[in-house]
Amino acid sequence: MTASLSGNGSAQQNYEIQDQENTDRAELLPPMAADCASSTCLKRRVREPKKSQIRLPEPWWSNRAYPQNHAFFNPRSHTVRQILENYLKASLAPATLRHTRSFINVLPRYIDINCSAADFDQRKLDRYRETRLQEGKMESSIQLHMRVFRSAWKRTNTKLYNVPDLKLPKFSIPKQKTEYLSEDDEQRLLSYLLTRKPHGTGVGDWKYEMHDLVVMLLDTGARYNEIARLEWKQVDVKQKTLELWRGKTDTASYVYMTDRVHRVLQRRSESKTHERWVFTNWERTSHRTDNTTYLNGMMKVAGVPYTVHSLRHTFATKMLKAGMTLNDVRVLLGHSSMQTTLRYGHLEASDASPKAVAILNQQNVARNRAKIKVV
Repeated sequence: MTASLSGNGSAQQNYEIQDQENTDRAELLPPMAADCASSTCLKRRVREPKKSQIRLPEPWWSNRAYPQNHAFFNPRSHTVRQILENYLKASLAPATLRHTRSFINVLPRYIDINCSAADFDQRKLDRYRETRLQEGKMESSIQLHMRVFRSAWKRTNTKLYNVPDLKLPKFSIPKQKTEYLSEDDEQRLLSYLLTRKPHGTGVGDWKYEMHDLVVMLLDTGARYNEIARLEWKQVDVKQKTLELWRGKTDTASYVYMTDRVHRVLQRRSESKTHERWVFTNWERTSHRTDNTTYLNGMMKVAGVPYTVHSLRHTFATKMLKAGMTLNDVRVLLGHSSMQTTLRYGHLEASDASPKAVAILNQQNVARNRAKIKVV
């Protein structure tokens, strides 16, 4: 009997505690939910309010009412160090790999790179630039490090990681010499690519690989990685158009094919080596590597002492000398700013000089006629 009474007393105590909890929860609920909380049905099971009834989310039910506030739904946090180290795992050219490692070693002296990328702001990059300039570091070296940082930052998947948008500090643009191939250089390079020794030229599918790649670069003015990562879905052989994705500016451009580009892509489309990629790696499993070391060395062997990027300069030079405006060339090259295209400004065809020559010739003729009359 005593045990029975004790059990009833314990049950009664539990009900009193549960009533108190329900009362506390009812105070946190909107009026409609509070009425439900005061009923006896809430003693066994508390009915959570509908999302439309919620006014001020409280900790005990906000995670269900607003699941995006829950930790599971938040984009994963990433540190600045992780972003830079992940960039090292990409297929980088030896020079880029060297600059990136150097940058990772230097940056912690000025910025805490173990902080969350979500907390990283523009002021830290500006402070890094100013401090390095005060130390006497060359602006070109700082700009090179900032480009490495931008490339690593852009490679981060913003859908998975909480990474803010950042802009690089502004630098004065140094005067650069624009190196481009002459007609003889171009002919010498293409001839070499077609007449190399068998082990260099390749056999079967690889026979025209380097030749086709150089033709695409010369006649589109695209960046190397834009052609190396070109997909068949971006190619319209019938309409003779290409959709180039400008990874540097995150924009797309539509360009028309020249006759020899059309012949190259027509031939390659008839015997595809990969269903997705136009140019592949050696294993034929993915797109062509971003490393241009081999191609640069091959150009030197051909007697053309320039780099792969010079092929892009060659395209721009041809267009400007043929009478195109700087803005036309800016669109063709996929530049987001005219400031970048101004490096070709001295090559732009202008009718100012022909006009000046015509005026001087006319004046000289008139002067000579006057002398003849006087005599």
